[in-house]
Amino acid sequence: MYETFKKLKFNQIVLITSSDCMNSTPTERAYKVGRRTQSKRYNLEKLTLIPYRFKDVKKPDPRCKHYLYFRRSTESLTFAHVDLACSLHGIREPEISSPYAVKTVSKAIS
Repeated sequence: MYETFKKLKFNQIVLITSSDCMNSTPTERAYKVGRRTQSKRYNLEKLTLIPYRFKDVKKPDPRCKHYLYFRRSTESLTFAHVDLACSLHGIREPEISSPYAVKTVSKAIS
């Protein structure tokens, strides 16, 4: 999973499957990748994730920031909802055919 963590770029949309102590069933949500910070003192990298709402989805999403931590000392990847630890089940990018995929318009160079 560390390879996926390193590939995440600013403003990229990712789908993360996780569960927490309030809801034990794994749920998949879309997030927009935010800032990446590093701490040399504590030997960890932190990635801020902002919940992303697609225009066609009508149900409400939580708007609190989430964090993805990589601890170099133990080589572990952890996920947190503000200060609540969550179980991370998977990270993936949306497929092209998925409704979660971001449609981009490419301009032809003439």
